[in-house]
Amino acid sequence: MQCYLQLVLRETSAQNDATIRNRVERSLAQVSRISQLVDQMIDASRFQFGQIPFDFQEIDLVPMIGEVVDTARQVRSGTTIAFTHSEESMMTRGDESRLEQATLNVLTNAILHSQDGVRVELSLGRDKNDLQLQIIDNGPGIPDETLGTLFQRFSRGSALSSGLGLGLYIAREIVIAHGGSIDVGSTVGTGTTVTITLPAI
Repeated sequence: MQCYLQLVLRETSAQNDATIRNRVERSLAQVSRISQLVDQMIDASRFQFGQIPFDFQEIDLVPMIGEVVDTARQVRSGTTIAFTHSEESMMTRGDESRLEQATLNVLTNAILHSQDGVRVELSLGRDKNDLQLQIIDNGPGIPDETLGTLFQRFSRGSALSSGLGLGLYIAREIVIAHGGSIDVGSTVGTGTTVTITLPAI
C-alpha cells in the first residue's frame, strides 16, 4: 500500500495536481501511522515473552541522543528541544537502535502530550558508575493517580491520547534489558521529568 501511494504521489507531483497530491500525502501519513502501531504491538508481545534479540556493542550516547533530538524536532513544529551533556563522550554497552527507540519514545511522548510552544530539555550526565539522561518538559504535568501506571502496557497518560499506550512500556523494557532503570516525577501545572539510568563503561 505504501509503495503504491508513493508511486501515485510521484505521478501527481509530475502533473502538478495539488489536490490529489495533498490527499495522497495524508493517506501516506496514515499508512505510516498504522505501520508504527503494528510494530509497537509486535514489540510489546515479544517483550512480554522475552523474544526480543539485542545486539550489544559499545555506544557513545552523546551522538546517539543528538540524532534522536534531530528526529524528534520533526514531530511537532513550535517545540523547542535542547540537549546538553557533561562530557564529550559518554559510553555504555547496548543495542544502539533499541536505545534510540526508547529515548525517542519518551521524547515524543513529552512533545505530543504538551501544548504548543513547550520546551523540552535533555541533560546527559554521570552519577558514579552510571549515566543518567533526564528528559524535562514544562508541559501540563501528570496527575499522581496516573504516574503509577505510566509504564504499563496500554497505559495512556490522557484520555485525548491517540496512541495505543505502548511507547513508554516498550521504552521501559528496553532500558531494563540494558541493566538500567527509568523513573518519572511530575507536578501538575509545572512539568515532568523522566530519568533514564544506564551503566557506564
